Amino acid sequence: MAKRLPRILSFLLAGIPLALPGCLNGSAEAEALSGNGFSGRGEDLINQIASNYKPVDYHDRGKYSFPLVIARLTRFGETDARSAELIEEYASGEYDFFHFPFVGMARILGAFPEAPPVAANRKAFLEQILIHDADSQFNALTGEGTENHVSMSRTSGYIFAQEAMRYPSLQPTAGKWERLLREWILDWSRRVYHHGTGEWDSNPYTAYNVIGWLNLHDFAESAAVRRAARAVLDYYAANMALKMTDGLLGGPESRGSTRFGPLSRTATEYLAWIWFGPGHLADREGFFKANEYIQAVHAATSSYRPPGALMDLARKRLPTPALYHNTKPDYLLTKKAESYETFLIEEAFTLGTARTPHGGWMNTAYGNINWKLVARADADRPPVVLSGNGGMKSMDHPRGRNPFDQFLQYRSTVVQMTRVPAEAEAIEEEVRGLFEEWRKRSRNDFRERWGRRHLFHESHISDAARGDLAKARFSILHLPGESAPLIEGRRAFLQLNRTYVAVLSLSGSPLARDGNRLMDKAPRDALSGFVIEAANASDYEDFADFRTASKASLLETDPEDPLKVHYTTLAGEEIAFRYADSGKWQEMIYDWGSGVTERRISFNTTDWTQPDWPQGPNQGRLPRLWVEGRLRQPPPDPPVLDGPFLSLSGGILQIEDTDGRWYKVDYSGDRPVFRAQPAPSSD
Repeated sequence: MAKRLPRILSFLLAGIPLALPGCLNGSAEAEALSGNGFSGRGEDLINQIASNYKPVDYHDRGKYSFPLVIARLTRFGETDARSAELIEEYASGEYDFFHFPFVGMARILGAFPEAPPVAANRKAFLEQILIHDADSQFNALTGEGTENHVSMSRTSGYIFAQEAMRYPSLQPTAGKWERLLREWILDWSRRVYHHGTGEWDSNPYTAYNVIGWLNLHDFAESAAVRRAARAVLDYYAANMALKMTDGLLGGPESRGSTRFGPLSRTATEYLAWIWFGPGHLADREGFFKANEYIQAVHAATSSYRPPGALMDLARKRLPTPALYHNTKPDYLLTKKAESYETFLIEEAFTLGTARTPHGGWMNTAYGNINWKLVARADADRPPVVLSGNGGMKSMDHPRGRNPFDQFLQYRSTVVQMTRVPAEAEAIEEEVRGLFEEWRKRSRNDFRERWGRRHLFHESHISDAARGDLAKARFSILHLPGESAPLIEGRRAFLQLNRTYVAVLSLSGSPLARDGNRLMDKAPRDALSGFVIEAANASDYEDFADFRTASKASLLETDPEDPLKVHYTTLAGEEIAFRYADSGKWQEMIYDWGSGVTERRISFNTTDWTQPDWPQGPNQGRLPRLWVEGRLRQPPPDPPVLDGPFLSLSGGILQIEDTDGRWYKVDYSGDRPVFRAQPAPSSD
């Protein structure tokens, strides 16, 4: 095979600036709109990693050492001694390949094929991955795990198969892998355009879902694979641009994080910073903190650029209010629109809430962030986050879905409801019995697939009914650290930068403050929780004016139905919401579940089964909303994304900006077709 030039974004490699490769994505527009520029942000990141970062000593070594290798080879050149040491760690057999090391090694092999330690160990690495470790639970072809694990493994496996084709002894295995993984790439990328993704808008994990597709975009020799990778990256970029709010990820998250703050950014927020900026974020003290920033090196050294038309959305330079109604699939991408999201962009804040059917009994839902308000930055003050949850799983943070909490949003109003039924213990016992039987089947099926027990046996299909029913009756609003709520009986008022927030308790009792928490509680069978309404400070003369306006908003329980509550918004609209006290629920499958006994390349099949979860009284999870007396329900076949300047429906992603430029990915057929106005440069 002929020597290939690395398809890598060029910064200062050994002090010599290289030429930018051509991009399909309108990179010139993105660069011109991105403040101090994509290249400047990328160079800052690479220099930080190459010169200052020290890998932690951890069993998953490659997750932490390979980003340093990528940065140092980019910054100091292919003969860098420290990079050679870190590559030799894996050549010595001291550490295992799986998930995170896969994706880092794939970029190293693709970007630096002639670096001495890469050339010396390439065949040995490929033999280990394709031959010796092919039976591992975490192999790159049929390995199992959560969605980001699969995305890292399968995309890396394709690069490894492509690399292995240069060695005659590896060609039979490599050819099979290349064919099977190409099929998976084309199928999964199209599925994303019709369903969305399972780990939607995840602060910890979106970055890890993205970086393998960056490798395919940069290094795949197949044009079809590169097109599929570009489509997937455009999808992720669009979702990130929608949610990013002054450097923080807004709205609900499938597998979220409690790292709510500018000094606690996640891997996803660093990757979004590389793509969208703004550059001045890096001037804040502590920006490059801990090690979450290191995975953004994949974006910084990639030739991929998000569509330039996304920049207005990412920077929130749109006419406001901008309201979006989006859908999220089940975790395995077999059912469309399982969850329904409302997301609002206002001048001073973003606010998003997920309406989901998930019961929240299993620990698979521990990472859910049900709703989130991000108050935008104000002068020298950074953005801040407001969120809430019930107390069953944790009294200290809003992460996790609980069985007795329900949420909905209408425009700038969020309703957080908690109700613990009198027979909660009996319900918990029934769920625990069903769960234990399912876990037994799941473990047996895993042994049938792999001939051994799960490496993380105790966490596989993890805990059911974990939590404290005594704390379940508390509904909690978790306040930003420096906020000072003004409490007046059942009402509280917050000023968060340029955002005003009014809070009313659902129980009717005076609100209680405990540190950085507002709490409401109620007896069994009764509602506790909050109505939270946000507003732009610029819409009022001052905070006192806002409080006066808010006090005119009525909150009343329906005289004929104690679980239905009426509220008058600041805009004078009459809304009503009802806690769902009957129905059916389900759980998320993060570890794939039971029902399958053979190894799979694709995990998106309906034969992964769940128990027949309970239904009937006190089982429903989907509250109802009325506006001006009319019931509001999601449409029967709603789009994946639906709002101003951004939509994804029928496999067609459409992006616009305020200057009339547009970008479209049409994946309604078997392959994606890209169009833009003005037209992007050719590949």
